[in-house]
Amino acid sequence: MSDSDIELIVNELDQNAILAKNDPVYCSKFIEQYEGYILRTAAKVTGQFITKSDDEWSIALLAFNEAIQTFLPDKGHFLPFAELVIRRRLYDEFKKKAGRDWELTVNPAFFEADLEDIEGEGRLYPAHDFKDAQQKFQSEFNGKLEIREMAKILENYGFRFADLAADSPKAMKTKRACALAIAHISRHPDLLDQLRRQKRLPASEIIKFVKIPPKILERHRKYIIAAVEIMTGDFPVLKNYFPLVKEELSK
Repeated sequence: MSDSDIELIVNELDQNAILAKNDPVYCSKFIEQYEGYILRTAAKVTGQFITKSDDEWSIALLAFNEAIQTFLPDKGHFLPFAELVIRRRLYDEFKKKAGRDWELTVNPAFFEADLEDIEGEGRLYPAHDFKDAQQKFQSEFNGKLEIREMAKILENYGFRFADLAADSPKAMKTKRACALAIAHISRHPDLLDQLRRQKRLPASEIIKFVKIPPKILERHRKYIIAAVEIMTGDFPVLKNYFPLVKEELSK
């Protein structure tokens, strides 16, 4: 199939979406035609097999209809836009179900970098920006998943992910000092094991080998613990917020 053939199909699909927007009877037929696409998209977002008996199906179906009603052809093609809307609605539902642990109540800037917000709820993307927009959304979505998992881990230490906002270092000098402590624990399995068994920082052992004031260890205890768990666990998105630690570990 040539590029021109593909373009004709895509343009016809866009026209059908516009027709569905203005014709309730055809809209039902149009949605029925793309039920497979809706199920596949919901499965891709959730990472699970989805059937019409699942709540995710209902949410994705309503999102697809929302995409029809809000689609503007001059802003891009329909299917990529529909996928973006389905992702948003499923993501919103995940937040509701998971409660506070799911919410990004702490601005990621408390680490060492800024994370761009998801694009505004009503934003429509030009065709050439769809891929970038979806990749950005997926990265943010994966970050939320990691935060949810990290919140569970931190509960075992007696504090919440949201507590890190007040516990995180602000000055660069202090961040570097904390990075030394984080890297030191991460490099030594015995200290890591001690941290996880006793649920407290092995402060005396750290001070023996790392030039860091005891008051910094105490003041930023939660931040250091969270960072160690992130850097030694399967948290590829969250690890990006610790460039100083990554730099220290690479030495």
